[in-house]
Amino acid sequence: MTTKSDELADCIMNIIHSAEPSDALEALADALAFKWSTIACPGCRKEAAHSFMKAIPNMLRHANTLAADYARAEPPHPAHTHH
Repeated sequence: MTTKSDELADCIMNIIHSAEPSDALEALADALAFKWSTIACPGCRKEAAHSFMKAIPNMLRHANTLAADYARAEPPHPAHTHH
């Protein structure tokens, strides 16, 4: 990431840190859709979305690694059940 993207990521993390995951992810999806809408070229918007979708598997792997680290560092949480 660039310095500017690091700064933006830090600002976003500060805002969403205490939010419920579903609320934070919904807000991020809305923000992403808005930002895509500011790309004038439809082909460029499609490419940006495609690049994002390609990055999702790596983001999930990274999230799983972080979740495992958090689980080792924190006291156990109640069991999560899927909704």
